Amino acid sequence: RRRPDALGESRRTKKKGEIMESTALFAKTPPLKLFAIAALPGSVSMLASALYQLLDGAFVGRLLGETAFAALNLAMPFVIINFSLADLIGVGSSVHISVCLGRKNEREAYNIFTCACLMIVGAGVLVGGILFAAAPLLIGFMGAEGDFAAMAIQYMRVYALCSPLTTIIFAVDNYLRICGYVRGSMWLNILMSALCAILEFLFLGVFHWGIWAAALATCSAMMLCAVIAFLPFLRKKAMLRFCRPHTVDGVFEQCHQLRTTQCFPVRCVFDVIAA
Repeated sequence: RRRPDALGESRRTKKKGEIMESTALFAKTPPLKLFAIAALPGSVSMLASALYQLLDGAFVGRLLGETAFAALNLAMPFVIINFSLADLIGVGSSVHISVCLGRKNEREAYNIFTCACLMIVGAGVLVGGILFAAAPLLIGFMGAEGDFAAMAIQYMRVYALCSPLTTIIFAVDNYLRICGYVRGSMWLNILMSALCAILEFLFLGVFHWGIWAAALATCSAMMLCAVIAFLPFLRKKAMLRFCRPHTVDGVFEQCHQLRTTQCFPVRCVFDVIAA
């Protein structure tokens, strides 16, 4: 039987091995090999994640008719805006997480990862609530009336209700790649598109539900894939961990350095924020 100190040392060694294995992918792999390992699966992943919109429109247009298809396209820009906020936080935080990991500062990387996830959920609650409440106003402002407007509102409100649990799928994709799960991220996006197609066919073609079911099918697939994506983080198998959020050390000094040393557009951004 291992002693407690030996068991703790074994766990620390295993953790260091996981970090080295993930960082070695981007730090020590030759560029051409890295392109084949990371860039190509990443491209396939982006293509697969975009297929759900194509499948959504195909099923709605074929099974629900022209009016429902038009309502879907009328509401889709607001859905994309909601998703883009999570993607914005995910991409921006991924840069800082990678920098912290490169500096061997795992504590700050865990903190940024945790804060980014909380921010995405909070933004989903806030923006989702706004979109749900303002859906009739937004759709009416675009000139829709009658059944056409009612379908667009139904479609948009389902996405708004599910927003806190669905938008994060577009951010966790970046975190998986940081941890070295490049192929896992690709297969997850393929699974999401496949689930969208299966559930939409089931809800629209078999149960004959309305346009709200098309949005529910997509959101259900996203929520299931989001749970699967977070399993490595929750089980502490990935390089990133959840932690108690805390203030990032030196954040104001870093912002000041960016403002004084970076290019003109970056300085303008900080000048606007300071104003």
